[in-house]
Parts: sequence; structure tokens; C-alpha cells
Amino acid sequence: MVITGKATTPEDATVVDGNQSEKNNISDAGFSSRPTLQRQFFTKDDTSLELKESPAGGYAPRVYGYINLSDPGVVGIFSEQELEVGYARRRIYPSGQNPSWTRDEYSLDGKVLTILFPQGGPTFFNYTGWYNAATGCTRYFQVLYKYNSRYDPN
Repeated sequence: MVITGKATTPEDATVVDGNQSEKNNISDAGFSSRPTLQRQFFTKDDTSLELKESPAGGYAPRVYGYINLSDPGVVGIFSEQELEVGYARRRIYPSGQNPSWTRDEYSLDGKVLTILFPQGGPTFFNYTGWYNAATGCTRYFQVLYKYNSRYDPN
């Protein structure tokens, strides 16, 4: 997966007027020199997740799904510590870049990240762990990504 997007370079932000140059420090597209870390949590049953910002080019988001282990059903793939706390966190890789031992992937289109489950459902884990809503377990995902900050103080 290749992540591309619009960004302002330091050269683009510099305005030359005669013998004077001035740098704009605000950009709607964001500054390529100011990637900022963003962390978002999703606790909804939808697997289409809308990010607050567009990910910066060259930085693939890290996506994690949380698994409820109160009734694991699978022995040997979870650590004793995970079984003790009752949940495990597993990484979901970009489409086409996942290791052979995992099956679930994600795709990214602009700000929308979609968890891809072959054949309509999670094939390796059921991501309904750690966060319990008032109605019981719900899908729980964490996304870490970088975006280009709109403000550059330099």
C-alpha cells in the first residue's frame, strides 16, 4: 500500500517579494516537515473507520484489534498474562503486506480505513475485547498514524 497526499514543503511556504522572503506558517494541506502522531480509538460495530486527519504520505497507520479472552476457545496463541487480564491486542496489517500467520487486513482510502475480513467475518480473531460498553462487548480498534500538522512554528 502506498500512501500519498497533498502537503506543503518548506520551499512552498516561502513567499519572496523583492529582496525579502517570508515564510507562511499555516497550511491547509499540512507541512511535510511536521508529521504529528495521532491516536484514535473506535468502539463501534462498523469496520469502516473514519480518521480525523488524512495520514501523511509514506506513513502507514498501525491498526490494532482487541480480543476478548473471557472464553478464549483457542489455547497456545495467547500468553498467560493476556489470559489473566482477559484481553489481547493484535496488529492488523495493510492489505498485501501482512505476515503469513495473520489473515485480517485493512485498506485505506483518503481518511477512511476499512478492516478487511475474508468471507465476511474475522477469520483469525473476534475483535470484541477490552472495552465493554453498557450493552456488553463491542468491536474495539486502535489506530496510530501520522498526519501533516497545519501549523509550523519555525
